[in-house]
Amino acid sequence: MRRELIRHELDTLNREEAVLLFDLVDRNQSSFQASMLENTVSLLVARGIVDRAPGYFSQVAWPHTIDQDVWACLKVWVLEHKAAGGDPRIEYTE
Repeated sequence: MRRELIRHELDTLNREEAVLLFDLVDRNQSSFQASMLENTVSLLVARGIVDRAPGYFSQVAWPHTIDQDVWACLKVWVLEHKAAGGDPRIEYTE
């Protein structure tokens, strides 16, 4: 059940969220620092894709992590999109 919920959240990401997650997967980086004021990261936290570390840290460099279950689903999701020719980091123009 959890996998289906994770997959649903991944399938409904906006472009900025997808770009951030694609970059993290490409760097094999399931933890990172970001500002608490960063909208994209806050949206991913609200979706349950990214966890914000508890405690007291700098607001401009707050530690964030991606849970192992989410990370496993995310890596598959990114590979599927790349195999289908979909990469949100590339602007397609006609």
